[in-house]
Amino acid sequence: MKKNILKALVLSLITAAAANAALMVDFEKTGATTAAGYKSINIGDNVVFGASDTYTDTGYGSSVGVAVGIDDGVNDEIRALTGAGGGDLLNDYFGVDGRGSGNATLTVTLSGLDAGSYDWTSFHWGGGSSLQDSTITYTLDHAGTQLSGSFYQVVDDSVNLSFTSDGSADVVFSMTAAVDQFGELNGIEVVPEPASIALVGLASIVLLASRRLRVYRQQ
Repeated sequence: MKKNILKALVLSLITAAAANAALMVDFEKTGATTAAGYKSINIGDNVVFGASDTYTDTGYGSSVGVAVGIDDGVNDEIRALTGAGGGDLLNDYFGVDGRGSGNATLTVTLSGLDAGSYDWTSFHWGGGSSLQDSTITYTLDHAGTQLSGSFYQVVDDSVNLSFTSDGSADVVFSMTAAVDQFGELNGIEVVPEPASIALVGLASIVLLASRRLRVYRQQ
């Protein structure tokens, strides 16, 4: 009996850790090669892409929705380009074009993220083209808190942040291109911090142990 309980506890911990694996999404032009280990959101170029367009990654935990929205103040067309080089992840990207009206904003909304602490990495590489000579501002809204900053794409090809999910509110990343600026988004990685994985695993172990103890006492 004790061995069976121990096996069940170990299996529970492994299952909990697997359910909280990294969420990795490759934003790419239709027909491009998806980076290994990433899920794909792909569209054609110059597509009207609103917040209602949602990709759901059912392989992450129970289900995490990843919605992409665009607001360029003109026609809300998102750019999907390829040929930037740098491997399958960095070779293609979604672009937010501020060269028309300025203050064009691309948003990525995560819904259904488990409660816990996470590390966020988003990749912003355009291959060193003239389009990349832009300073892009960003915000990350999570659980009533906002992180904000900017990055110069020629030098900074990624944004690295840490945030906390309360398990209910959406997590929203926004990047804005001002007048004559163009921003690129290749992909994102959202990785639960080790403490969050441990807490989920511990909670599962405690719950299972309690159930097993009740069954054992009834025998």
